[in-house]
Amino acid sequence: MGARVAFLERDGFRVEIFELRDSSPMPDSMRETTTDLSVQGLKHVALAVEDLEAVVAELKGEG
Repeated sequence: MGARVAFLERDGFRVEIFELRDSSPMPDSMRETTTDLSVQGLKHVALAVEDLEAVVAELKGEG
């Protein structure tokens, strides 16, 4: 499975964009959340933090 990958970085913020070879545009019928990586579209967002336990506690505190 081949892919094109790009990393964009600025001011300590990094975005990773990737496209799998032989993928296709997301059809209207699949515009809801999906785990199918062979269809283009937003699939996940990942955040890096220095202290995961502290962030989890803060988010729980915010409800």
